[in-house]
Amino acid sequence: MSEENPKFEQQKEQLIRTLATMFDYLGLNGTFRVEMRDERISVKIASEDAGRVIGRKGQTLESLQLLANRIMFKTDNEFPHVMLDID
Repeated sequence: MSEENPKFEQQKEQLIRTLATMFDYLGLNGTFRVEMRDERISVKIASEDAGRVIGRKGQTLESLQLLANRIMFKTDNEFPHVMLDID
């Protein structure tokens, strides 16, 4: 998968750092598994705080995904779309 996109490893590290910082600010714990899927980056989040990460009707997870996409695109306008999923 990283053969298709040589920048993937760098993008993956940058995304994990950004998500870890966001989780830290929110007082949440989580681990992230990142993989490339069809021109998109899929992030599987494992967390004991899954309910808090998801939020009411998935709003928190949606907001985190929106912020992650905006931050990543601002630093690299060729950054693939990020999709967050939990447990």
